[in-house]
Amino acid sequence: MSIIRFFYAVFRPLLSGVLTDTFLLSLVRERQHLLVIAPPKVGSTWLSLLLEKLTGWRTSLLAPAYCQREQEIDLRCLVTKDTRQSTLFSHLHLRYSEYTEKIISKSGLKCVLMTRNIYDTVVSLVDHCDKYSLRMPIFFMTEGDWKGLSHEEKVDRIVDLAVPWYFNFYAGWFSNLERLGGLISVVSYEDLASAPASELQRLYEKFGLDQALTPHEAVLASAGQTTLRNVGITGRGAALPPSAIEKIERMASYYPSIRFTRIGIVRAVPAQP
Repeated sequence: MSIIRFFYAVFRPLLSGVLTDTFLLSLVRERQHLLVIAPPKVGSTWLSLLLEKLTGWRTSLLAPAYCQREQEIDLRCLVTKDTRQSTLFSHLHLRYSEYTEKIISKSGLKCVLMTRNIYDTVVSLVDHCDKYSLRMPIFFMTEGDWKGLSHEEKVDRIVDLAVPWYFNFYAGWFSNLERLGGLISVVSYEDLASAPASELQRLYEKFGLDQALTPHEAVLASAGQTTLRNVGITGRGAALPPSAIEKIERMASYYPSIRFTRIGIVRAVPAQP
């Protein structure tokens, strides 16, 4: 038996009693942390960069791996960072769950939830798959299958395979925002694109963030840095085929108690029986 295995066998009962979620999360509450939660292609890399410039905090990640792995908060990543420093955890494609809410609530982790018009998101996601990679957790397709499609077929695949994940993401968070009201703030890509300094000022005031630069200075300091933004223009989704728009609206109708106006779907929501 190795020395490591010996000590593990001896101290395992003690470790099992100490390394509980409650104990680990209690280690975090004395620090100030901010997490950017967002689905892919909504501008969250840019927002993370702006917040990094604004606060001067170190930037880190909350998942041990990315690409095709579903992105969840890893407690090891949360509690093993430098305890003397506040930390900005950059964008995580994190869907809502009761366990995630527990982590946020018990750790005091402040969160920014980013949204974007779903139609524009579809166009941006097609661009991303063409230009960068298909390796993401929201759907699976091989490079060979993707490259053999026409643009219209690519849009169709994204709507059929990826958009359901987006509705899962938004429906989960939108349904639980009220309970997390003090720990979460919603930022839309459209508001950020039109007035980035104002949105940074709002987040600074809500969460009492440190300020290494003024919001205006943070915007200037981030200019020209790589953020994987494609065209970044709002309204591109209006050019989607009517069939794609109809599919997206039909998916929204599966959630009659949730309003999706935050992501550009304007429709009458039937009253609950």
